[in-house]
Amino acid sequence: MLYVTGPVAVGKSSVIREAGRLLRDRDVSYGLVDLEWIGDSWPRPPDDPWNGRVVFHNLRAMWDTFARSGAERLLCAGVLEDRSHLSWFADAVPGARVTVVRLRAPLAVIEERLRRREPDTAVDWYLDMARALAGTLEVANVEDHVLDNVDGSLTEVAARALHLAGWI
Repeated sequence: MLYVTGPVAVGKSSVIREAGRLLRDRDVSYGLVDLEWIGDSWPRPPDDPWNGRVVFHNLRAMWDTFARSGAERLLCAGVLEDRSHLSWFADAVPGARVTVVRLRAPLAVIEERLRRREPDTAVDWYLDMARALAGTLEVANVEDHVLDNVDGSLTEVAARALHLAGWI
């Protein structure tokens, strides 16, 4: 499993989509999951505001389907704030060896990306979240590797992530 993490708008989803394309071009089997998307449901329980249990159950079901369809690797994008949470992935994806790559970009770059993609009414919330997550992740040591996602092409960043995972 390659888990790409980082703050809001650092490019996690874009990088795993491009990594998927690179694997497909090499005829390497994979499944791809954006963890934010598979946990987006309402209402959320008061003791699980990020819907971690829903993400876990959906990931387990998705991996089962991917594996039965021939996938041997899993690309995931999401926010990982505590490395101990990787045990959830071990339960959801039995036998997975997880490589965590944290993407990094200056807050000015993240802000520019957010202003392009989010409605004006939501930008401030996302900026606050990006600032908080960038600080948290900088000291959390959740990653095996750190990649800057600023000036390089999306293909270069995705290829580097796949190389760090030992997949290409």
